[in-house]
Amino acid sequence: MEAAFLEKFSPLLDELREGSFVALITMTGSCCPVTTAHYMAFECSRQLLMGDGLTRPTREQFAEVLGLLSLNGDRHVGEKLHAKGMPSIPYVDRAQLVDMATADVPWMSFNPTREHIAADWMQPRWPTLRFIRYALNGADDVFKYQKWRSSAPDQRFVTMGRPGFTEKVILGAKRHGVDLDQGYFIVGPELPDISSTAVRRALQEGDGQALEGLLHPSVAAWLLKSGIYGGTGHRKM
Repeated sequence: MEAAFLEKFSPLLDELREGSFVALITMTGSCCPVTTAHYMAFECSRQLLMGDGLTRPTREQFAEVLGLLSLNGDRHVGEKLHAKGMPSIPYVDRAQLVDMATADVPWMSFNPTREHIAADWMQPRWPTLRFIRYALNGADDVFKYQKWRSSAPDQRFVTMGRPGFTEKVILGAKRHGVDLDQGYFIVGPELPDISSTAVRRALQEGDGQALEGLLHPSVAAWLLKSGIYGGTGHRKM
């Protein structure tokens, strides 16, 4: 079965010159639900790799930068939310919400495959393009698992800063001998934090105003209507 993102990305990739570099930003998350913070992390990473108003951090000049968001399975997410005393959103619905959140973003899509498989799906479709994948993570996760140890020309990372962890990641990477100027391990700025717990609390209260800026409007409307976290019947808009 062909992934839908292949067709979505066709208008961006079909006209690129032979030999063009294309960056694939990939991330896997629970996204229960997907928030604007997820999109912001991809958008900031894209700007970094495209060099929009910033010094280009890589040796390659990317003709296009695409974002692919994968989801953790229901068992993992269910156990995580159960520990907090809350229900989880089924995978199929979380995938639909990612589609909603990225519908108007031509360079970003839901990824039904594992992160590292995405390029394998795309290379046969566009054999003359040169795809390079960047794994997107938050600084807290990168610090916890010391992911800088795995960075290499064929295993690249973009790390979004997080308060209390950004400097630790930079220090850890430098101590391990990672050259932050090579473009294999890129550390981005600290973005505004959007708490999934706060989102679910607002959904429980049916508070549409509190969700503004936290969720894509279509995602917020779907969740409020579903009542998965309660809150239906007394929405504040």
